[in-house]
Amino acid sequence: MYPGQSLLSLKYKWVRVVLYIFIFFISLFILYIYTFFITPSKDYAIQKNANSVLFLYPPFLTNFNRSSAQNIKTSFENINYNVNFSSYNLNSSASWNNYSFVILEIPKYFKNKNSLLTIYLNSLKNTQVPVSVIVEGNKDIFFETYIKKLLTGKGSMDVFFYYTFEQEDPLKLVLIDHKNYLKTVDTTNITRLNQIVEQINAYYKKNNTLPRNFNGLNVSSSILDNVYTHKPFEYTIRADIYYKLCTDFFYNFKEEGDQYKNYTHNEGYGCYYNNIQQNEFPQNQISIIENIRNTENNNLTGKINTYYNKNFKIPKTLDILQTYYPGTSILDPQTNKEYNYATINDTDYTLCKDSAGNDCVNLRAINNANVISKNTLENTSFESWSNYLGLNVISGWNVSNTNTGIVEKSQNEKTENDMYSLEISGKGYANSNYFEVTPNTKYKLTANVKTESTCNSCGYLGIQIFNSTHTNISKLERSCGYYSSDKDIVYSYINPSLISGVYNEYSMVCTLPKDATFVKVFIGTIDGIGTKWYFDNLKFYIP
Repeated sequence: MYPGQSLLSLKYKWVRVVLYIFIFFISLFILYIYTFFITPSKDYAIQKNANSVLFLYPPFLTNFNRSSAQNIKTSFENINYNVNFSSYNLNSSASWNNYSFVILEIPKYFKNKNSLLTIYLNSLKNTQVPVSVIVEGNKDIFFETYIKKLLTGKGSMDVFFYYTFEQEDPLKLVLIDHKNYLKTVDTTNITRLNQIVEQINAYYKKNNTLPRNFNGLNVSSSILDNVYTHKPFEYTIRADIYYKLCTDFFYNFKEEGDQYKNYTHNEGYGCYYNNIQQNEFPQNQISIIENIRNTENNNLTGKINTYYNKNFKIPKTLDILQTYYPGTSILDPQTNKEYNYATINDTDYTLCKDSAGNDCVNLRAINNANVISKNTLENTSFESWSNYLGLNVISGWNVSNTNTGIVEKSQNEKTENDMYSLEISGKGYANSNYFEVTPNTKYKLTANVKTESTCNSCGYLGIQIFNSTHTNISKLERSCGYYSSDKDIVYSYINPSLISGVYNEYSMVCTLPKDATFVKVFIGTIDGIGTKWYFDNLKFYIP
């Protein structure tokens, strides 16, 4: 070297080459430190399901390339698996937990670099999904122990090892083993649910009611969680003695044979219904859903009747019942959609056994509390209505308008025990509540009637006839009298010329059909002039 000559100006080529190589590797090292130690991990979260896989490969110096990635992807897709690829550092455990399981590829040059693996795989300690490790080379117990300790430090569920030099197709084995693993997960969850069912049934036998939640059950808290997701099992009371248990499932048992015939769940979120009369779990879902539907249809009919009694009309939709009566089940247990329901008028409606509109029946709302449990209506002199004097709503009866009400009789007509009568004018009417009758039997309806009207045949006595489902069958029994499609009754006219000015008894006779179960009695007028009519001492009896 000559005085004043710098190193960079040396003409010796090999010196410059060494210097450039040194600078290059220093730059690579700085870039490596920034990329893999300073840059934070990224999360590419997906919805967790049984067919999602995260494949982790080393961040550098790997023979993992696009060709091998495509081969792996194709292998997974052939069995309906979705696979995402990522370098070790690009996903954190927060996103790994969104996958069904993680496959970790460890090439042979990593096997003796434990400190480097610790840096890259440290966040795997927080994963809650199984990890399948594919190691390039032969089985190595010491390396395997180290990786297990690393991965299970804070919670990785299970770690499985596969070796490329000993197994012809480790990926295929990964998938087979994982399917078996998911089957074990589901059978374990079913076992836990069985234990919960036993405790629910025991609670019911002791308290004669279903528990509101799991707090009152004599069972370990660890049993109350899904073994795979660690989320609590969901419990919902349904229709008296029935309840529902829900969780995430990961294996389809439909091709497993008769021993799993009641395992009807698919992969994903699912529910099983159960009742306290059987300890078996899961029960046959077809029969139990049918039983729930029958019970809930009966409950809905009762709630509709109660609503009708308080509001004088039926609800327009079933969700209105949930507002009035919280906890009312209005959803088909199989489809989770509302039972098929439609109103016909203020009293009649159609209710179907399911949400699809199968097994529908037409029903009429009644107030069961006001069904008279006797088969005659004896001497209704309206004395019990005296407290309602001047009011339009009469206890036990429905009135049509303000032209119907209770009035006190004239001085020369009333007695100590008979002081009131029912006054109707215009086109008013009144009808009784339902009361039970004996089918295939002759009945007689009588009433004392008075009017000053000269309208010919403007008053009437009538009945509505109902079968056991409260379907009106009056129009089929016209032998009892005339039929009015307006009020859907059979009736007989009252002729004013026969009763003018004084009370006279009027009657009609009807032999009820074999399907008759309930009857409503009607009295009213069709007098357009507005003349007053008076009714008293009403009877409906077997002569």
